[in-house]
Amino acid sequence: ETDFCAEVPIVIFIYVQPIEGDEPLDFIFVCGHRRDVPFEDGAKPFVGEVVWDGGSSRLMAVSPLVLGMSSCLARLQSLQLRPDLPPGRRYEAVEWEDTGDCQFQRYVNNPVRVGKICMV
Repeated sequence: ETDFCAEVPIVIFIYVQPIEGDEPLDFIFVCGHRRDVPFEDGAKPFVGEVVWDGGSSRLMAVSPLVLGMSSCLARLQSLQLRPDLPPGRRYEAVEWEDTGDCQFQRYVNNPVRVGKICMV
């Protein structure tokens, strides 16, 4: 039996999902494939700055964000989102939780909520 190990870059997609209710509420998610962004349910691009322990990027569209080559959990836990917000809205982060599983498989299998945008 031969084991094969390959180091690949950690790539994520960040999107905003509006939640129906009495007040405007949006959840922010991370997923592993663009095809997992639920555009048919109203998902829209995250617009703003993303900072992590290996760099930063300004996002304007649902596009791949390359975080680096190693330490998937550390990279994801270091994510800081700074969305462009209209007056009267605020952002609340959700800390990336170590579930003990492979974090790559976690966000590739199911989008992970990393924040919310709500009224002030």
